[in-house]
Amino acid sequence: MTSTLTATRPRWPGASLSGAPTLHRITICAVGRERLFGAVSGGAVVLSPAGRVVQVEWLRTAYLRPAVQLDRFVIMPDHFHAILGFDESESNGSLASIIAGFKAGSALRINQLRGTPGGAVWQRLYRRQVLHPMEAECARQHLLTNPERWMERDTVPAPSR
Repeated sequence: MTSTLTATRPRWPGASLSGAPTLHRITICAVGRERLFGAVSGGAVVLSPAGRVVQVEWLRTAYLRPAVQLDRFVIMPDHFHAILGFDESESNGSLASIIAGFKAGSALRINQLRGTPGGAVWQRLYRRQVLHPMEAECARQHLLTNPERWMERDTVPAPSR
């Protein structure tokens, strides 16, 4: 008797079996963690021109890729967090190709602003976490409070060496 193993996408308890988009939390960092996208003041992020480019390019993502559903996002001085829904069965690409397109488009426009054609804007990799449906609200709150935590972290003196 032959046994056949079939790989399937993991389904979380309570998740829709109808092919509903899977929620992903992503983090993308600026190269060298450069504070390129703005500053945090009074617990809120004040975007620089480069940060506004990131915002516009992220919002364009859903327009350019209808299989993507944008959720919450926050642009921090040196990184970007977002939650998005994505159903690969309805798309011509992967999450990696979505992120690559976003990074390429935003880097091109930021480099035009800075007069640095071809300059590195983003770190090569990104962090991705598939969210359990019951984790989504906690993840959203985490993004909303990120600027406040940044203020706390930024005011703590660096350890002496």
